[in-house]
Amino acid sequence: MTQQQRTPLTRHRARVDAGVEYRPFPNDMGRNSRQRHLEIPLFTRLLSIPRGARILEVGCGRGVALPVMYELLQPARLVGLDIDAALLAEAAETVARLEVELVCADVRELPFADASFDVVIDFGTC
Repeated sequence: MTQQQRTPLTRHRARVDAGVEYRPFPNDMGRNSRQRHLEIPLFTRLLSIPRGARILEVGCGRGVALPVMYELLQPARLVGLDIDAALLAEAAETVARLEVELVCADVRELPFADASFDVVIDFGTC
C-alpha cells in the first residue's frame, strides 16, 4: 500500500461520559520500551495469537504496540482504535510505513461489523 493509498485516520463519534475521567498513559520512554521489547512479544506468544489474523487493538494510544504486532504477527488486517485523536495523530507517525488502520472511536460503540476481527486485544487500557 502506497502512502497515497493509505486509509486516512477514520473518525467516529467518540463520547466520554460525564463524571468519567479519561487519562491517557504518559509518554514514558521506559514504559514504551518495555512494552515494545517485553510485553507485546510475551503476550502475543502466551495468547497464541496466530500469524495472518485480523487484529484490533483497543486503546492503541500512540501506537507503540502496532509496529511490533505488525512485525511479529504479519496480520491480514491490523487496526488501532482509540478515543483520543491527538494520540492517534502520534500513532500515525509511528505506523506511517505500515499497512495499519487507525480509527478514532469509542470502544463501547465499535464502528465495525460483527466478526470483522479474529483477535481483539487491549494492552492495559484502564
